[in-house]
Amino acid sequence: MDAGDIHAIIGPNGAGKTTLVKMAATILNPSSGNVVVNGFDTVKSPSAARGSLGLVIGGELGFYPRATARQNLRFFADLAGVARSRLTSEIDRVLELVALADRADDKVNTFSRGMVQRLHIARALLGEPNLLIMDEPTSGLDPDIAMTVRAIIKDLANAGHAVLLTSHTMSEIEDLSSQISVLGAGRIFMSGNVGEIKERAGISVTSVGTLRVSDAHVIDTLADLPEIKDVKKSPKGANWAVTLLWKAPITPAQAHEAATRVFANSHVAVPVDFVSRLPTLEEAYVSMANELRRS
Repeated sequence: MDAGDIHAIIGPNGAGKTTLVKMAATILNPSSGNVVVNGFDTVKSPSAARGSLGLVIGGELGFYPRATARQNLRFFADLAGVARSRLTSEIDRVLELVALADRADDKVNTFSRGMVQRLHIARALLGEPNLLIMDEPTSGLDPDIAMTVRAIIKDLANAGHAVLLTSHTMSEIEDLSSQISVLGAGRIFMSGNVGEIKERAGISVTSVGTLRVSDAHVIDTLADLPEIKDVKKSPKGANWAVTLLWKAPITPAQAHEAATRVFANSHVAVPVDFVSRLPTLEEAYVSMANELRRS
């Protein structure tokens, strides 16, 4: 990872995401191989490696609730080895970065969950680490607060911090990441940027729409098209929500035209909400899910 990178780790449960994070954070030693953080081997020089990174696990715990944000950060700054002469300015700096400067002298037990999560990020920033490791940084947050945390992560990357990120929210990964590694059974299945991951998943277009139950027979006909990689359907009220995943190479316009021909030949009206578009990262990931589990 280089300065400014946001590298996301994704994969099914049990793939090794948390294990990887723990090894990079010096919480867990690797059973083989080695992990190097900022030039320091995490087994041979764990203190040096630990001192050059910031870890954000988050959640409700981790702070003294009856102490203020400033008092909590002073405690952690001491642990991080921040010079006494810099304590006040360093605490002010990190609180400003996460937009908590106006709550510096309020007790943590008065904070919302989103504010506590921002305080976790502030704690991780003490001492200006080159690498930030963030494990599910927006888990359990309301959408507006999660958006604020994502904006903070982008700002940190723009300021030159490298960020190693895990998340189950694919839209978040797609929004934030410059690089992605897909894990399966403890191995890196593939790595690349968002576009490369979609391409390697083998889908180039997604078509979605709602079919009446009486028209459901057309789904099998669509599935038989050679350009179709997968068809998914799920109940939507009294109808079917249908998703078509098209193999590369094909454009949204070509896919839409091919599907429209099938509807016409099957004497089925094209659903009014039927659209063909570029796939999301989540759709690409879901298309690989079975392969990842087998790996």
